[in-house]
Amino acid sequence: MSCPSEIHSLLQEIFVDGSAYGQFATVDPNHLPSVRTVHFIAGPNLASIVINTHIQSEKWANIASGQSHVSGCYWSQEKRIQFRFSAKAELIQPKQVEMQPHRLSLWNNMRAEVRTAYILADHNIPLYRANPNVDPVPHSPSHGLIVCRPYCWDIFYEDPKEYRFGKRHIYTLDTNQSWQKKDVSSLHEKDILLYDSKS
Repeated sequence: MSCPSEIHSLLQEIFVDGSAYGQFATVDPNHLPSVRTVHFIAGPNLASIVINTHIQSEKWANIASGQSHVSGCYWSQEKRIQFRFSAKAELIQPKQVEMQPHRLSLWNNMRAEVRTAYILADHNIPLYRANPNVDPVPHSPSHGLIVCRPYCWDIFYEDPKEYRFGKRHIYTLDTNQSWQKKDVSSLHEKDILLYDSKS
């Protein structure tokens, strides 16, 4: 499975060539929502969105509890395009040996300051200690991955002249694993009159 072919190059530009920090929402066992800003990283063939996380984080716990349906949103200020997705999430545990090369690659691409925070916590060293003498290179055993496999992409193209002229396309994965596209308005997902009838 891959992403919708019509938006492949666009997703490539945003989530592979660029650096996309957006909002990621989960639901806890009591069905209460929670949202935070994360770094979205494209998986192979753009079939997934991957998120680095600490295995003691709230988002990890929410998904581990069985609430595996998640959603994400990213706004490209440069392109004036909003990217939304709904997905089924899978946790990649540190103990999963077969995924170790992938985890290590994403760990090494993480900012050194973030890796330092992981290492300090692993060794029970105060995070606020000035000039801690730690090496951020060794892979933290607390580093996990959340792999999100979208079954819906919702792309909104803002019109710079007027909001109501914006274009919105929703791509949904059907039971045959094929992407179906629906064009909707900027207001809602229901049918709405967009154009004057031609006489």
